[in-house]
Amino acid sequence: MTQKSELNAKNKTTALAVPVLRYIFCVINFRLEEIRKIDRETRNVLTIYKIHHPKADIGRLYEKRKEKERGLLKFEAKYERGIINIAEYFNTKI
Repeated sequence: MTQKSELNAKNKTTALAVPVLRYIFCVINFRLEEIRKIDRETRNVLTIYKIHHPKADIGRLYEKRKEKERGLLKFEAKYERGIINIAEYFNTKI
């Protein structure tokens, strides 16, 4: 008997995309528009796999789960946090 387990949208994004992008953000210097494009493409994939309706409110995707919303991570915020973390790291090491 095979058991198929599926992750929900938040866990798919958190488990698959975020670690890869977090590493890439530290290595490659992105423009803010490129980060926003990644967010748009992520929403498109969610729409293709019927996880998000194309006419649904985008803001609800990024609201916290405690507020009964999706709780997805916004890559723009992750990028900014990653840059801050790198700057703090170098400031403490110098």
